[in-house]
Amino acid sequence: ARFELPVPQSLRLELGMDFGHMLTLRPQVTWSQWSIFEQQQAVNTENDEILLSQERNFNDVISYRLACDLALNDSLIVQSMAQFEHGATPVNTFEPGLAESDNWEVGFGASILLTEAVKLAASFTWQQFIDVEVRNSIQQPTMNGYYTDARQYVTFDLEVSL
Repeated sequence: ARFELPVPQSLRLELGMDFGHMLTLRPQVTWSQWSIFEQQQAVNTENDEILLSQERNFNDVISYRLACDLALNDSLIVQSMAQFEHGATPVNTFEPGLAESDNWEVGFGASILLTEAVKLAASFTWQQFIDVEVRNSIQQPTMNGYYTDARQYVTFDLEVSL
C-alpha cells in the first residue's frame, strides 16, 4: 500500500537576547501549515484501489517557546525551556493513530565541551497533551472516546567539529 503524508511548510521567528556573559534568553514563535493535510488514504499500489480513507482537516499550528541558556563556565552550559503549541487535529477527526491536541512542554539539559572539538549534550523533555473527549467523530469506524497523552524524551548528542 501507498500512504501520502504532506509535509507542512513552517516559519520560525527566534530572537536571542544576551544578558551579560552567562545568560541568554531565546523566545520563539513557529507557524506550520498543517491545513494542507485534509485527508489520508491508503492506496493499493497495484490497482490504485483505496483501502482506507480518513478525514484529517488539520488546522495550522502556532507554537510559542521560551528557552534559557546559562553558561556556568567556558565548558558547561545548562538549558531550560517551556513551550505551548496549538494542536492541528480538530476534535471530530481525532483518532489515536495520528492526532495531537493543544500541548505544553518543559525541558532541561546541559552541554559540556569535552575537548576543543568534542561537545556532549543531554536533555529531558516532558510533553503533555490536553485531554480530548470526542463525541462527534466523523471517522469510520467512529473514534468517539476520551484521549489522554503524555510523552517524555531523553536526548543525547555528541558533536564533533572537524
